[in-house]
Amino acid sequence: MPATVSSGGVPGATCATPVAEVEPNDRSVTRRAVVSRSTLYQASLSADDVEDRHALRMPAGSALYVESTIPLDARLFRASGVELGRWTMRPTSWGGPLGGSARLDPATIGALREFTADDYLLCVRALGDPASRREPVSYTLALGVLPRSW
Repeated sequence: MPATVSSGGVPGATCATPVAEVEPNDRSVTRRAVVSRSTLYQASLSADDVEDRHALRMPAGSALYVESTIPLDARLFRASGVELGRWTMRPTSWGGPLGGSARLDPATIGALREFTADDYLLCVRALGDPASRREPVSYTLALGVLPRSW
């Protein structure tokens, strides 16, 4: 996953052990843990838990990188509630170590770079009709909080 440290101004990659998501994270709550550095989550969605929400504390000038092992719909909000963007994350078709994952990359999505120092909310949900989901869908989600020099 993207690292928050860089070498020569270029963000590096680091191996990270996934941490379990903390419930409840399917609605806005004030006691949710705030992500302020790159984190890898092991998460799940079900018919009863259709959306995961992650609070992010972004430093000035930073960028956000998001990657998932499953296709997701993603929405990003400022702490004030203003929506900054809405995307459908689908797997890439090219090979390599990240081939097949779904991602939002600040190199190609302007709304994911040059953040104003503030708290943000990233909401993700699996594609498709959650009511027809019989079994929970497990996935891994990487949230990369990249420094100004990303």
